[in-house]
Formats: sequence, C-alpha cells, structure tokens
Amino acid sequence: MAAKKIPWFLVTDKAIDKTVVSNIEWLYGVKGYFDEVITNELSLTFEHISAYFVQHPERKVVELCKEYDMAYQQDLGRSLYDIRLMCAARLITFDIRLPFHSLKAKEIAFRSESLFGGHCNVAS
Repeated sequence: MAAKKIPWFLVTDKAIDKTVVSNIEWLYGVKGYFDEVITNELSLTFEHISAYFVQHPERKVVELCKEYDMAYQQDLGRSLYDIRLMCAARLITFDIRLPFHSLKAKEIAFRSESLFGGHCNVAS
C-alpha cells in the first residue's frame, strides 16, 4: 500500500468510542430487515410517532415509546422496535456518539422526505 501511496490506518477497539459501538450493535440487530421495512403500517406509525415526539421534545425517547405503546394498546417495546427499524432505514437519524437509550425526542430527526423517495438505496 505504501508503494501505491494509499493511506491506511490501524484502528483498535481502544480508538472507537464505546457508545458508538453500542449504538451500532443495537442497530445491527435489525440488519437485513430494512430492505422491505417501509410498509404502509410503518409509514403510518412514522407519522404518528413523529407527531407525538414533536409535542414532547424534552422527554426521553424510551419513556415516550413506553407511553406511546400504552396509549395505542401495543405490546410494550413495539414502538421502540419500530424506531429501531426506522433508524436502520435512515428515516430517523441521531448523533451516533450519544447513547440512544438516553436521547431526548429533540435529539432525533425524523426524515419524512426519505419516507417517500430514495429509501431503497440504504446501505448497511
């Protein structure tokens, strides 16, 4: 590689932030699902959850998900799983350096433009 003048770097586990690794592992659990993740049901859930979160920007995502599940009589954890799918499909974005389970609603971004176009080109 040196002969071709291609830059290279040695990266060890000590060089990678543990929070970043944890978030990637959390998202990686749904790897493969997001090829067909954007269903009509998930589109509707996306709209409902995004509207719900906008109303409560200072509250934690995990707390809002529990409340949302109870309000819509879903199994506990369903909306958090849906958010996980949306993150994997890049419909929802957040700063990967912040622990997801501690994020507030204002710290995630709902990308509605991705819902209706361009979402098929997501890379894992």
